Amino acid sequence: DKSKEYHRQSAAISQQKGELLSVGITRRMTVALLKQGQVQEALLLLNDLVEKKLLCSIEDKMYIAQSLGSCYNALKQYGLAEKYYLESIAWSQQAPLRFQVLAYQRIAQFYITNARYSRAEPYLKLLLSVPRQQILPNYLIEVYLMRFKVDSARHNYPEAIRHYQQYKALEDSIYNETKSRQMLAGTPRLFR
Repeated sequence: DKSKEYHRQSAAISQQKGELLSVGITRRMTVALLKQGQVQEALLLLNDLVEKKLLCSIEDKMYIAQSLGSCYNALKQYGLAEKYYLESIAWSQQAPLRFQVLAYQRIAQFYITNARYSRAEPYLKLLLSVPRQQILPNYLIEVYLMRFKVDSARHNYPEAIRHYQQYKALEDSIYNETKSRQMLAGTPRLFR
């Protein structure tokens, strides 16, 4: 609720200044609305942005398509959701690799959530082929978990176990690194 309210305040301030509502604010508002089950309100917000035909970047167009895909997925209109996720991928091809990674991750998650494992597989393979320094660890964790789900659904248990182990190892590594940083931040400095 607070997130939604702050986004609305930000949008109101932008309008008072004569600025157009940004895609970033709209995207974040959409996420908040979807988490609260307010899909129709999220769609109205996105469609308003699309109808205004604002000049926006390739990345913005990708995010708008992803947000529309999320809305239609929530409404169980899977054909429309898939159309927008695929549109997101098309836009991402004109953007830096990190945006392609995000687009592949989102469509793979869509397919897995809807038990369309064979459709998720090519995107998961693409994600696993991305150089490790080009993919954020939290995305890689999700990729291993999605791969585990696909392998499990296909009864490919040896691969499922291998991907689950990779998922857990990376998750534990990130957890330990975070804990170490927290402990260092709380340790008094003896030497200056």
